[in-house]
Amino acid sequence: MSSQGRNAIGIGGGVYLLLASQAALAADPPSPAVPDDRGPALQAACTELVRDAELDPTQNRLFAAGRCEEGTGRIASAWTHYRKAARRAEESGDSGADARAAAAKLEPSLSRVEVRVPAFDPRTIEVWLDGKLLRPEAIGFPIPVDPGSHEITVLASGRVPWSVKVSPPPASVTRIDVPVLVPSEQATRVVGQVEMPPSDRGPAAPLPSFVPPPPAPGVRDEDPGKSQRTVAWALGGAGVGGILLGTYFSLKSSATRDDMKCKDAHCPASQIDALDRSRRQSEIASWAFGLGGASLATGVVVYVLAPSRPHAASALQVSPVLGTNNAGLTASGRF
Repeated sequence: MSSQGRNAIGIGGGVYLLLASQAALAADPPSPAVPDDRGPALQAACTELVRDAELDPTQNRLFAAGRCEEGTGRIASAWTHYRKAARRAEESGDSGADARAAAAKLEPSLSRVEVRVPAFDPRTIEVWLDGKLLRPEAIGFPIPVDPGSHEITVLASGRVPWSVKVSPPPASVTRIDVPVLVPSEQATRVVGQVEMPPSDRGPAAPLPSFVPPPPAPGVRDEDPGKSQRTVAWALGGAGVGGILLGTYFSLKSSATRDDMKCKDAHCPASQIDALDRSRRQSEIASWAFGLGGASLATGVVVYVLAPSRPHAASALQVSPVLGTNNAGLTASGRF
């Protein structure tokens, strides 16, 4: 059977049950504040309508469930279904005026319960109303309930459970102030917390405190300026190398000029290449002297500014010496 056929049959059955319940209610309309107990037929019809509305929450099914529950005196449940039907109608583009009007008609006569828990933590406390767990945001908020008796149970980690039964009157708010729960190791724990089995080996031994190990001998740097002096030696070596390189190219430039056949600063055309080579060697020598001298000077400064090795603190230890025939003192120390 197609889904459209099943929906048609379900809606048809719901309409039939609604008509049957309305016919029974027309003969003897119940009081809206007292649940109707006139037989299993009407209750079965409402149960079927509510089940259909929960499985397939369409606008018509929700409205039919609300009408049936209103007829049996469960006005809080009816009010809830009317509001759901109105929201469903708005989602489908309908005004939902009938559902909103029906909900507004019941709202003044609703019975409400407000559970107030002082300074509660939603992670460690649970509030149950008629076997249903309340969301944390519902705690401290007036909750519509059907006429009759209702049981409220409060569970907290490490506390004795607390419960109370109330029968709120119509058109009122019954406020329940939960007292401070009594601590107990035998208290019911919140769902999700695992109770560890008791041990028959007596109390557990205390965990050993962590003591950091002493530093290894020889790890401490006895010469804090060692690294800085190493850098200074490297700079000095580079400076000396630059000076030697400059000396080499300076000598090469002089030798090149000595080999040239120039007279009174006048050189023949055949010696132009040699003259250029001498000039380049002289420039290299100048750069090498400059960089080498700067590096050497920097190395000297770094070496001088390096922290010196700490000197051992002077210590003197005097110990008595006792013998059979003599006595005295021995002195030892570090200076």
